[in-house]
Amino acid sequence: MKRLGGNKIFKRASLGLLAAFSLIAAGFAAFSFTRESARPTQEVGAAASSSAIVLNSSSTLSPSLSGNYTYAYHTVSGVSATQFWLNYCKKKTGAFCQASILNNGFVGNTEALDEHYYSISVTAKLSGTYNYMSTYPTYLLVKGATSFSTDPYNEYSNLYTSVALTTSYQTFTINSSSVVSDTYFIVGSYCYYWSSLPDVIISNITFNYRTLTSITLDGADSIGFANEGTVYDYAVTGHYSDGSTADITKLATVTSSLVNTMKLGVQTMSVSYGGFTASKDVRVTNVNAVVGKTIPAAIYTDASFTNVNGLTTTASLDGKTVNFSTPGTLTTGSWDIAATPRYSGDEYNNFGSDGYWQIGAAGSSYTTVTFTSRDIWVNMTRFEFYAYGSSSYWTSFSGSVEGYIGSWHMTAIDLPTAATKIYENLATNPQTGHISLTFTINSDRPFFMSNFQITTEGGTAQYFTPTEQANATRDFIQQYKTCPGGVSDEVVARCALEYNAMDVTLTEGGSTGKAIFKALTETVNDYDYSDASQYLNGSYTGGTASLAGVKIYDKLTTMVKWYNKNHSTKIYLYDDSTYTLTDNNGTNGYLPVFIDQAGHIVTPTSTVSATSMTLIIVAASGVLTLLAIAGIYLVSKKKKARKE
Repeated sequence: MKRLGGNKIFKRASLGLLAAFSLIAAGFAAFSFTRESARPTQEVGAAASSSAIVLNSSSTLSPSLSGNYTYAYHTVSGVSATQFWLNYCKKKTGAFCQASILNNGFVGNTEALDEHYYSISVTAKLSGTYNYMSTYPTYLLVKGATSFSTDPYNEYSNLYTSVALTTSYQTFTINSSSVVSDTYFIVGSYCYYWSSLPDVIISNITFNYRTLTSITLDGADSIGFANEGTVYDYAVTGHYSDGSTADITKLATVTSSLVNTMKLGVQTMSVSYGGFTASKDVRVTNVNAVVGKTIPAAIYTDASFTNVNGLTTTASLDGKTVNFSTPGTLTTGSWDIAATPRYSGDEYNNFGSDGYWQIGAAGSSYTTVTFTSRDIWVNMTRFEFYAYGSSSYWTSFSGSVEGYIGSWHMTAIDLPTAATKIYENLATNPQTGHISLTFTINSDRPFFMSNFQITTEGGTAQYFTPTEQANATRDFIQQYKTCPGGVSDEVVARCALEYNAMDVTLTEGGSTGKAIFKALTETVNDYDYSDASQYLNGSYTGGTASLAGVKIYDKLTTMVKWYNKNHSTKIYLYDDSTYTLTDNNGTNGYLPVFIDQAGHIVTPTSTVSATSMTLIIVAASGVLTLLAIAGIYLVSKKKKARKE
């Protein structure tokens, strides 16, 4: 599931779309929405464009296998260029490969496979017999994990153990209930005997996929203005040929612009996956928008980094947004990455089981990597993390880290070669704003980091200002025409609702958002209601919108007056209270209607503009007079003075 919304400590969180969005500014394990803009982070697995991934004697490997055992990554052509790791494997005519039992030979993937297969099948046999074969049989072994490891035999979980292998081919099937959501696998073998063992000949490995038939995007239909105080969950669901469904939120790609939560109105979110697209209209509204929240002092921690965003080990990090643990109440939130690889097109990262994130490797390292947090509005009193660089026998590590915590400069320090806590104590100089860390690596070696922790004093958030809400409401209303001939009833009701729902608890310069709104003029030209060539009888007759400086409140009330003229159910406006409806059940609502100079409710006609009508009331002494003046019928009666 993608979650839209910001961590409580973030002043400007993102609101974008999809995967587990929680009370933090989630990146893509989730989509996140932001006040203005945000980058959804997502690493897309191999799309299930075919019904299966098949590795067999017809598979072309690059580099190709030889008659000697190899320990290398191989690209398999025709399988989405997916890389597989062949450990202690060699060429075998008529089969995919031959793997050493004695040396733990295996075939495994180095790039995450799409989660939505329903079975794995393996056809294998022994290359020959051996002593004590019946006492110490050899078994086919399948292990899996949700993240890649360079030590899969020890770190992957056992998913399947076959019956004893023989010198005849047997096919073994591991169904989806066993593989669950694992995306990394190895196919190998084991035997308790240790002498003169043969090899396992693997004829075929097949990952069977369901056929994707469509995708859907589901979640909240509307979100509050500024979207700082509430979390909105969105999910992308895959629908398959066998009638099953699966959550593919992490795998989907956002193809539309992000939802701007500072802009009222309907915006469309679109996602794609596996050749299919899905869209959803989301309305940003003043209704029930959270104005602010008081946050207690707290410690926000990602104690152990996990691959929440599903990054592949060879993913390009530049431009990614990541979370270091599953989005929740007290994580450090989303971090944007800017990375420069030492060798273009050759990158590596890996989330280890020890909770450290390895960034780079020998031959796939980086020169600089910068991490930038979301904008943190509460006072930070301490920031800490663990980091170190890795040396080898041939190459020593050289690198440093420096950064900013708000305006506080964290001076550069050399990275040690053992896990070390690095921190800044800001108790006497609390900071707000972004945290930015830049790692500079001077050698072709990786560095590791883990355990981010932000300590805050707490405080009270104000998620938007009265002026921001007033401007957004003005911008929403001014995009529509004013009269029944140019705007729908639904739009008029929505414009009135957005005005009514504006907050009145906050003030700016002594004025509420509604008071500020009433003083605003349109930023675009409008039609001149007093010009009969442009506007007549509630219709636009021609010309262009040529009048500048129209008061937006006058426009809104005119729209509502026309609506009330044509409907028995009336729209009420609320100038000094917040009300999330348009009926007369709120506090201090009033009914906008056309009235004459004497205060009578009147009906504009086809020959008089609603905003410029001049009414003449004539009374004849002692008689009942019916006057037709400018098409408006008025009745007036005057009594004679009674004689005593």
